[in-house]
Amino acid sequence: MPITASKDSSQSSNWSGTVKMSSKISGPLSSPRRPPPEFPDLLGLTSSFKGRKLRPRHDPEPWEADGDRPKEPHGNIWFDITWKARTVALSPDQRGASWNNSSYGGFLTSAQMLRKTVYGRFFEVRIEQVDSTWSDGFGIGVGVHPSLSCSLEPDLGGFYEGLAWESMPHSWMLGYDGRVKIQHSSRYLTSREMLGVRWQTSKLQCGDRVGLLASHDGHLMLFVNDHLTYLVSYCEIPWANNPPLHALVDLDGSIRAVELTGRNGIPSPQILDFLCSLRETEFQRYESLEDLRASEMHQVQTKALST
Repeated sequence: MPITASKDSSQSSNWSGTVKMSSKISGPLSSPRRPPPEFPDLLGLTSSFKGRKLRPRHDPEPWEADGDRPKEPHGNIWFDITWKARTVALSPDQRGASWNNSSYGGFLTSAQMLRKTVYGRFFEVRIEQVDSTWSDGFGIGVGVHPSLSCSLEPDLGGFYEGLAWESMPHSWMLGYDGRVKIQHSSRYLTSREMLGVRWQTSKLQCGDRVGLLASHDGHLMLFVNDHLTYLVSYCEIPWANNPPLHALVDLDGSIRAVELTGRNGIPSPQILDFLCSLRETEFQRYESLEDLRASEMHQVQTKALST
């Protein structure tokens, strides 16, 4: 019958369309005409490691070649073994630090507060290892100990990661790619603050000494091999030890390893000579201003008497 034939042909047409559609969706890998894909024998691959212990890569640290190095902290300043980034390793005497066996660096804090002298708070590190493939360098500064004020949260193992730049709000830092961090704000250094020379910490070499001075009037000075390189004025660094300030280092970028030189509060004789000459110049300028004010007052009084 025509009607029946039409119905059967309609069903046949719908069924064939369904087959074509499902064939498109299933794809060739799941087709019953193809064999299933072969997977590698994971047990066979791992059998060659049976009985072996996989160990992380270990490159020699800078302090390992020094057989006479003390095995415990000594001197008047060393790094805090608890409050540091997990990715940074410390020497046995806790004065050397390196991220040589990590993918990235992190923050370091001194275990002792920085001593206050008539010149300010001062400490110094020596560059022990560099990596020229990085375009930026490390950061150095002062700040409140992270146990008192920071946004760091330990991981499940009780370790920390990150930089003081981003996780310690009460800190004052210099370096990196030519930046300064003053507590919650950061910016690039001006040409005047860089003393007219575009210098970055990525240009440091092994053996260079980098000192940081936070003066009693709130200025930040960065010295490289006893020469003033950065000068940032009026950073609002508190002079009172409430709370005390500690040395901070963001060990990252081109600087792989550093070592504290043990100068806690006392700059080198060359820096002291420079600071003395700076104070003398400032005092002479102050005397000149006082003489100018006295001369102006004398002129005003003379003019008043003449009228």
